[in-house]
Amino acid sequence: MIKKLAGFIAPLLVLSLIFPVSTFAYEVPKENTKAEYFYLFGPEGDPLRGKDDSQMSLFVDVPKASTEAVTISVYDADTSGKVDAIGGFGKAVADTETVFSVEGKETLVSETFGAGSSKGDASWTQLGSFKPEQGKDVGDFYRFRVVAKTTKGDDQNLFKFKITPDYAESFSEKFYFRLLPSKGSQINFYPAIPAGVTGIVARNFDLDKDGGVGQFKDHATGKSYDVADSVSGQWAETPVTLGSSDARRLAYTVTTTNQTRGNAGVQFTDSKGNALPIYFKQGGFVAPVAPSPEPSACNVFEFDARDSYDTNKDKITYLWDFGDGRTSTDPVVTHVYEKGGNYNVALTVSDNSGLHCEKKTTTTPVLVNTPPVCGLKVPQSACVGQAVSISGAGSSDGETKELGYLWNFGDGTTAEGASVSKTFSKGGNYNVSLTVNDNQNTACSVAGCNAQIKVNSAPVAVAGDDVALCLTSQAAEYAVTFNGGKSYDAENDGLSYAWDFGDGEKAEGAKVTHVYKQAGEYTARLTVTDNSGAGCNVSTDTVSVRLNKSPIVDAGENVFSCSGGAVTLNANGPEGSKYTWNLGDGTVKEGKSVTHTYAKGGSYTATVTVDDGKGTPCSTAMDAVNVRINSAPMVSLNQAKNACTGETVSLDASASNDPDGDKLKYTWNFGDGTTIEGGSNVSYAYKKGGNYTVTVTADDGAGSACSVGAAKTRVSVNTPPIANAGPNLVCCTEEQSQFNGAQSSDPDGDKLSYLWNFGDGSTGEGVAAQHAYSKFGQYNVTLTVDDGKGTHCSTASSGFVADVNAGPVPLIKVKAKNYVK
Repeated sequence: MIKKLAGFIAPLLVLSLIFPVSTFAYEVPKENTKAEYFYLFGPEGDPLRGKDDSQMSLFVDVPKASTEAVTISVYDADTSGKVDAIGGFGKAVADTETVFSVEGKETLVSETFGAGSSKGDASWTQLGSFKPEQGKDVGDFYRFRVVAKTTKGDDQNLFKFKITPDYAESFSEKFYFRLLPSKGSQINFYPAIPAGVTGIVARNFDLDKDGGVGQFKDHATGKSYDVADSVSGQWAETPVTLGSSDARRLAYTVTTTNQTRGNAGVQFTDSKGNALPIYFKQGGFVAPVAPSPEPSACNVFEFDARDSYDTNKDKITYLWDFGDGRTSTDPVVTHVYEKGGNYNVALTVSDNSGLHCEKKTTTTPVLVNTPPVCGLKVPQSACVGQAVSISGAGSSDGETKELGYLWNFGDGTTAEGASVSKTFSKGGNYNVSLTVNDNQNTACSVAGCNAQIKVNSAPVAVAGDDVALCLTSQAAEYAVTFNGGKSYDAENDGLSYAWDFGDGEKAEGAKVTHVYKQAGEYTARLTVTDNSGAGCNVSTDTVSVRLNKSPIVDAGENVFSCSGGAVTLNANGPEGSKYTWNLGDGTVKEGKSVTHTYAKGGSYTATVTVDDGKGTPCSTAMDAVNVRINSAPMVSLNQAKNACTGETVSLDASASNDPDGDKLKYTWNFGDGTTIEGGSNVSYAYKKGGNYTVTVTADDGAGSACSVGAAKTRVSVNTPPIANAGPNLVCCTEEQSQFNGAQSSDPDGDKLSYLWNFGDGSTGEGVAAQHAYSKFGQYNVTLTVDDGKGTHCSTASSGFVADVNAGPVPLIKVKAKNYVK
């Protein structure tokens, strides 16, 4: 009896493999180590608490074959809050700052996280996303160096990193880490030993048996080595000679003992003191290179009939009919179908007995599936925020028209459908992959293809701060330096810079200097292009440029004027400007030319301010002129008394004064041709009589037109008259005698009055007078003349003797007897 074939052997699965770009990240130090955090103390930290160096470096290597962006993030970058430890006893607030920077061929980014700031607290902060070629060229890799450095404070900052792509390899040459809190917990690191090195030194910091114990194992020899304890705040060294010189990685394990918040540091060197890299992953570096597609095996089947048998144990023969017109007589056969489809495979076994039951046939169905053809249409470039049409219409399948489409856009998002629309939120190079499925549920029902799309973020033009250039020198040039160096591109594309200065001139370059020919207001425009060719490859920014030179103003010459007089001040300066005068006495006037009358004498500073109206810091200029206002002296002279020739006349001008307080100088003109300089009081004797005008002049010495004041008085100087009464007189009594003073005179020509005293008690007036004496005798006759000036020398007298003779008196003496005389 022939046993029925129970089934068929499953075909060998061989798929064509196409790897999308990795979108996975891994944490450092955790990854394979299980360590949670690195740590650093501030420069003032306590070594007994675990403070050593204030800086550590993490190196990240990516193969040159990689095209993915290298992204580096830090967790809990600040120094306060939920994760970190505040240093110092009694401190309530953290004061430590930490600087995280990324270096490649140059410093790519540097960011400071301040003490007490919530920025970065218990959260991830991306330090940057970089092209691999921005790293330093090291052999087959591009290398980035991440530096953490505390710059002040004494607190403990705990942090960790996240790296993409996941095949990037990270290592450090010396670092500090927090032990796991549970007793018996283990942390593993992987020091790399170069080929040819057998002598090494394991160095550990602040790791004693109370906190944890260290040990490393060499899997090449199977030997393990204990690491010596270190005193708190110090390093301990464990020299070891290894039993192999092959390149490999050791496994260094730190096991927590009693402390729940223990700190430690680690470093490995060779016997010459050269630092060895300590990795955070086991094994060597394997670059993710997509293998070449293998031939499809979905149409290759192995058919096995060896379980067939004959009950009589006769020898049997085999005949395979594969349903595609081909056959085989082998018990085990591998058959390749040239076309897909449903086939009915028949196996006929025969024991060759010649009986009608010598043959038995069994069949089994076989589904032969050919892989679908994956084809996609993806634009080479797009812009962030732009909807992109992506099509898989080029895909096909020979057996079915009902293909399933699954898209992976390389940014962590997926979609389904033959044609989809995708909007990327970040710039970068994305590997868009399409997986098509013919839904036949075979090993080769799926095919994949991919294409690169460059998603461009528009560059950001930063033209700098607005420019306000004020020049004090009229000969200086309007040279303005423009710097667009702060412009940036999110994908770090190289930028080209074009400047339009707003005056018809243009230039290229990130930093340029332009000389404007004229003052004014301009708008300078910077256009940056990232040269990506995308529709969003251009950005512009403008700066306002205000150029001006200080106006020149001249307040004129100093002014000397008199009080009460109008003073005109004229400024010389640009037309169309506003002129404001501060006249120094509290008066403000506007105008290029102003007139002002100062109420008081004195020295004033008149300041003129010119404003060109352009509103710049140098739109105004000032000049000043000295205005001296002189008050005329106030001269007072007493009324002089009339005097006689040769007599001293006193003149007093002491009541004179100068309102400005100037010292006065006096000049006297006596009116007779005599002029003297003297004080305010003088005396003078006139030689001749007459009426004189005395003028005193007071000079304040200021030299102005009103520096001199004068006062006058009249002085009457009298010359005594000359009296001439004439010759002596002989006359008779009772006889009218003539008196004549006509010979009297006055040198001044004054009209004289005449008074005669005849000596007998009688007087008379007039130049000529008559008088008759009644008695004889001698009489002193006096003539007094008066010139009418009222001075003590206004009169003069002259006299003579009048001899009055009485004529004889005839007397007749007659005696009569009866008559008595």
